Amino acid sequence: MSARHPATPPKKPAKSASSARKKLLIVDDHPMTRAGLSQPINKQPDMEVCGEAGNPAEALNQIPSCRPDLVVTDITMPGRSGVEFIKNMLALHAGLPILAVSMHDELIYAERVLRAGARGYIMKEAGGEKLLAAIRQVLSGQAYVSERMSAKLLGSSTGRRPRGSSSPIEKLSDRESRPTKTRPRSTNSAVRRSGDVVSSSR
Repeated sequence: MSARHPATPPKKPAKSASSARKKLLIVDDHPMTRAGLSQPINKQPDMEVCGEAGNPAEALNQIPSCRPDLVVTDITMPGRSGVEFIKNMLALHAGLPILAVSMHDELIYAERVLRAGARGYIMKEAGGEKLLAAIRQVLSGQAYVSERMSAKLLGSSTGRRPRGSSSPIEKLSDRESRPTKTRPRSTNSAVRRSGDVVSSSR
């Protein structure tokens, strides 16, 4: 009489690496910049680029099919201002996390972008490692700004801003404060220092 062997439970199908990766939509009007942002993202085990758009209208058309977990966008593109784009995007897709990546000074534009509904603001010159840290921080449900910008926001919220120190940009409408587009540098600043390991500010 042969001994009975306990039945082996069926193995659960392994979850593919691609299905576990967060999907990002890259929005920038310069193809080289989009490529410079996409390359380091696609090399990560936990995120991938699901689509690229060269302007706000194209981005809004791609969102339903791409279904991104995060939109990484420039704030200076043809058609409309970045702040208007962010507001329009959230009006159509409430709760969609947005990270603004810009060449423009965060002390001037970050606060306005955050008030529009973006979850974070990082300057392109920050480098690849900081960009990836910012992406992960926003994907985790937190806001991201640099230490310098965090100190400014903290000072504003606690009323420590000196009298008369408010920037004239804060008194302008979103359309009036639209940054001026300048010719991009030949070297992609978004990944120029991708080898530098720098942790994100909390």
